[in-house]
Amino acid sequence: RAAGAPGGGLRLDLALDASRGGNAQAVTQLKSQTLELQQRLDEARQIYTDEADSVVGLRRRIDATRQRLETSVRAGVQAEAEFARIERERAVAQERAVELQRKVDQIELYLQLNPTGVDGRVVIDPPSTARRAPGRSRTLLALAGPLAGLLLGLLLAGVRELFDTRLRSRGEVEHWLGLPVLVVVGTLSPRERHQLLGASVTS
Repeated sequence: RAAGAPGGGLRLDLALDASRGGNAQAVTQLKSQTLELQQRLDEARQIYTDEADSVVGLRRRIDATRQRLETSVRAGVQAEAEFARIERERAVAQERAVELQRKVDQIELYLQLNPTGVDGRVVIDPPSTARRAPGRSRTLLALAGPLAGLLLGLLLAGVRELFDTRLRSRGEVEHWLGLPVLVVVGTLSPRERHQLLGASVTS
């Protein structure tokens, strides 16, 4: 339960407010010191030259005070950003704690109204979908196998025809080369090749 969350949040807010207040007070003091040293420097420059030890010492003190002031202001900006981030996280955590507390209250109320609701609960397994008969699935597989083979064969034939770059006729040669075909040499059958080889040997 988040019963102790408000107290922790209050302590965190007080610590952050104290830190922010301390930093603002330090910045105010440094600004006052800077103005006071600047006034003393102006008075000293009316009496002494710029190279006098008192003037040089006041300038060094003013530079050191300004650096401390810049550091304090930078730290204050970072502290403000960190405070804003922590405040956002705290708000989110508080909302979640309230939501969880609401759910816990609902569960406790349910248990009070139904003391035997948990022990006497019956779990009913919903009926599963009807299983297919073995004979029907075998018939589907027997029909789907040849059909899938036919589709795969047609697909492979189409792919082969798509990537085939051979020229098979006189028209294709003239179309792609842009030149007239003078002679077409046909394909010899095995018998014709045998006769041609026999004639060349006898000659």
